[in-house]
Amino acid sequence: MTAQSMSLLYVSNITRSRELYQQLLGQEPLQESADFVMFKLDDGAMLSLLNRASVKPGVIAEPGAAEIVFLVQEASAVDKGFASWQALGLNMLLPPQQMPFGYTFLAQDADGHRLRICQPGR
Repeated sequence: MTAQSMSLLYVSNITRSRELYQQLLGQEPLQESADFVMFKLDDGAMLSLLNRASVKPGVIAEPGAAEIVFLVQEASAVDKGFASWQALGLNMLLPPQQMPFGYTFLAQDADGHRLRICQPGR
C-alpha cells in the first residue's frame, strides 16, 4: 500500500472555497473545472475540492468528522499560520497551544471542515 496521496473535501460553493484554499496554500490550483479544484501540496500530495451537489453517490456525512493537518517544523509557523488564517476569516476553534501530540491550533472553513497546523512533539 502507498501513502495517502490525495484528500478530497466536499464544498457547497466551489468558487468561495477555491479562493480560500488558494490563499491558505499560497498557490494556484493545479487543475480545475466548474465543480472541481485540485492543489498540489509541497510534499507532492493533492488537496482537492469537489462541489458537494455533484458527488455521486450523494454524500450523507457532514463535514467536521475528520481534520486536514498541515505539519510544520517550527512553533513560529504555528503562530504565523494562526494569525494568517484568522485574518482570512476562518472560524478559529482552538488557539495555539501545546497538546500531547505537539504545538497546534484548530480552525474551521465555511463548510465546517476542520483544519489544523501542527508542529509535532519531539
